[in-house]
This record gives sequence, C-alpha cells and structure tokens, in this order.
Amino acid sequence: MRQIVAFIPDDSFYFFKIAENIVAGRGVTFDGINPTNGFQPLWLFLLVPLYAIYHGSPETMTRIIVIIQALAMSGLIWLAYRAMRSIFSAGTALVGGTLFVFWVLPKVCTGMESLILVMTILLAGYYGWRAKVFSAAKPAAQFLFGIALGLIMLSRLDHVFIGVCTAVLCGILILRGRASRREAVMRALMIGFGGAIIVAPYLVYNAVQFGSLVPISGHVKSTFPVPAINWETIRDLSRIKQAIVALSPAYLIWYFSQRCKPAALEEKRCYLRLALVVLAGGLLLHFAYTVLFVGVGVMSWYFVVYNLFFALCVTELLETYSPQRTRAVARVIPWLCVAVITVTGGRRMHESFSTPLDTSAAVNFYETALWMKRHTTPTDIFAVADAGVIGYFSQRQVVNLDGVVNTMEYQKMLRDKNLNQYLLQNHVTYLCYWTWTRQDFDRLTGGYREYGVHYFSWLYRVFSEDLIVRREDEVYRSSTYRWEADGTNRPFNVLIWKISQTDRSDAVSS
Repeated sequence: MRQIVAFIPDDSFYFFKIAENIVAGRGVTFDGINPTNGFQPLWLFLLVPLYAIYHGSPETMTRIIVIIQALAMSGLIWLAYRAMRSIFSAGTALVGGTLFVFWVLPKVCTGMESLILVMTILLAGYYGWRAKVFSAAKPAAQFLFGIALGLIMLSRLDHVFIGVCTAVLCGILILRGRASRREAVMRALMIGFGGAIIVAPYLVYNAVQFGSLVPISGHVKSTFPVPAINWETIRDLSRIKQAIVALSPAYLIWYFSQRCKPAALEEKRCYLRLALVVLAGGLLLHFAYTVLFVGVGVMSWYFVVYNLFFALCVTELLETYSPQRTRAVARVIPWLCVAVITVTGGRRMHESFSTPLDTSAAVNFYETALWMKRHTTPTDIFAVADAGVIGYFSQRQVVNLDGVVNTMEYQKMLRDKNLNQYLLQNHVTYLCYWTWTRQDFDRLTGGYREYGVHYFSWLYRVFSEDLIVRREDEVYRSSTYRWEADGTNRPFNVLIWKISQTDRSDAVSS
C-alpha cells in the first residue's frame, strides 16, 4: 500500500474522502463539517456510485480505483490504436500506440481526474469525426458535440480553452463552407447550447453556494484578471513538457502552411489534423493562463493533455514525413521509434514507481494517519495542511488548513488573523503539522518549549497569526524522512499536538 500511496498525489484522496462522505450522508464535504466544492466535478460524480456499490477500507478502495483506471486506460489505448490503424499505416499506428502506453498511461492512472479528461477529449474527437462537425453536421449533431465539449470542461475546468478553440474553429470552417450565414450561426449556437446545458448548472451551483463560479481550489490560486507571472511554472516543467509547449505553435504554423481545404475535411487524416489544431490552441491558451494567473500550487497533472497532444502529433508527423520510396526503410523506422520510446518511457516509468519510500511525504502522512486511527477516538477532530492522505486513511474528521477543500470563510479568517477562533469554532482537538522548512525541522527537533506555526491564505496572499504549540502537548512525532521534491534532500517529519480549547479561547481573547 505504501508504494501506491507514494505514487498517487495527495489531492486524489480529497476526491475519495468527499465521495465517501456523500455516500455516508454527510453532504459534499471533506472534513464532515464544512461544505466544499474543491474538486473537479465529473470525476467525483463517477466515484460516488462506486462507493455506493461497494465501500471497503480506504486501502481496498484505493486499490480498486487504481485498477479500474488502469483497465479503462488499457482499453482506451486499444481503441486508440484501432482508430490510428484505420488512419495510418501499420508501423505508424504501432508507434502511436506505444506512445500512448509510455507517455499517456502513467500520467492518468493516479486516482486523479486525468483519465476522465483524456477519455472525454477522445470521445469528443471521435464523435466530431463521426458527425462531421467541422463540415456538414446537422444542428442536432452540433448540439451533442457541444455536450461532449461540456464534459471536457467538467472533467477539468481549466481546459475550457479546448472548447473555446473548437468553437472558434468550427465557426471559421462553417463560414468558409457552403452553408448560409444563418445556418452557420445556428450550428455554432447549437454547439454553445449543448455545452451550456452541461456546464451551466454546475457554475450556477458554485455561484449560489460558494460565491464564485469556479471551485474554491481554483479560486484561491488564481489572480485573474490581474497577472502574477509565475516563472517557477516554466522552470519546474520537465524538458519534454517545455518541448511540447514549443511544439504547439510550430504545429499550428505547419498546419496552416499546408492550406488544407474545407472540401477535404471529411478525410480522416485531415480531420485529425484539425483536432490537433484544437489541442495545440487549447494547450497554448492553457499554458499562458497558468503562467500568467496561477500564482501557486501548479501540479504536474495540470499538463496531462500535453502528453496526449504529443502522442498524436508525433504520430501524424511520422506518417507525413516517413520515407515511402524504400520499403525496407519504411519498415525499419517505426520499429526504431518503438524501441526508443520503449527504452526512454520504460526508464521514466521505472523511476516513478521505484521512488524510495523514505523520501515520500505521502508515505509519512500515511504512517501518521495509521497512528491517528489507532490512538485517537472517532470524535476527535484534526487540522492539517495537505490533508488528503491523512484525512482519508485516518478515518477521522480532518479540517484542511491550506484551503483547497475548505470555504471562503476560512480564507477570511486567515486574512483577519482569526485562525485560533476558526479552530475553536470547528472544535479541533489536535493540530497536525509537517516541517516543510529546514527552520521548522531544526527548531522542532531541538529542545523547544513552544513554537509558533502559521498558515498562508492563497486568496489574500497573507499569513495568519501564529498558533502557539508547546512541547508538553506533543503527542506524536513521525520518523524522519528525506524531502527530495525540491532537490534539497532535507529532513522532515510530522508532528501532532493536543489542542486545548481553553488555550484557543485565551488566544482569541488576547
């Protein structure tokens, strides 16, 4: 189980816990106290029936979800290969399928919404081809295609740019076609109406219940419309991701230089090229938005569609420029590509799955959660940042202190230096804290008598007041792990203190 926990992002367990609470009748909440909308909706909607059908232990449910995702993606890869086989030569289709195995599969079987995002994109692409939405589709087909685009947005809201690029491209191509302007406008409206039918209820619910159209997790991180350029996003991207970002505009330039005519759009290859135009445009807008307006908390799974674009784009370009004059060379090139992809992709997968457990914060959190489950009562309430693993496996009520599955009220409490009052209102009995700086580790490892910890409001960009914890109230200290995520290899551990309601009341009074 520890190896699985080390591989799956902490945010995955927010989904699992919220789905568990919904089925248990506690409402849409992570901690069982505060309502939340800090999740991508479509993946959560699919998890709820699973927990309703069978609700095993947290460990069992985690294994089941990962297995389901792996099986679903394996089937999707097979279908994608069959589709590519109908478009490309056998060798090129094999290269495309291999790219899916090593560059898409490992990124989506993580318990996150990534699999659903890739599936909805491929579903929309397949339906768009069958319905010929880029050329002569009927209004009903345009409406259904809009629904498919709406599902992409519900899979991950920051990929609304795919829908925007699709709508713009459809409008341009329809206007350039034989349809009258009135028919073209009607078809474009039907696409928009189909998407709105799916997305609007969710956005209205967010606005009414939480005061913002987007989830709290996105709202607190975003600075839109005020730019706050995050150069760390570019720096932290892997070289392959940076190459994919550069590939996107290069592909757009290449495509429009080909001058593919609308009359040829019904051909499979030309349709695929149009689909790649949509993905390339969506990726560029997504990347620009992320760099300009997402100031903190940018995670690797935000960019999973980049891998999908890379796999499809490389396959298309290989088919276009693979030498066909010499049959022997045409046969050898795909196998060389497959060998290179397998070696490089296999090495990356091995590195991902063989991460030393003593460098995994998630494993440390898991050990902490097991201690909480064994040594505290179900009525105890904890508070911790990065609460996914701890909240799910401890089977205790755990208030999230980084705010991504909390409420706007919590952000205001941080801004107004009322965190002590917030803990008091939520009847928190234990504070859980991991030493996320070397100073924290050094101070809390020594013979400290008391120490002040504080939390950051991503929305208001301010710190809370200090929460004073004392050595005499410390009830748990984890083993020391090594933090390698930022390359420092620094030591860290997790501590838990018993929280006195009297102390919190005195802190509020003072």
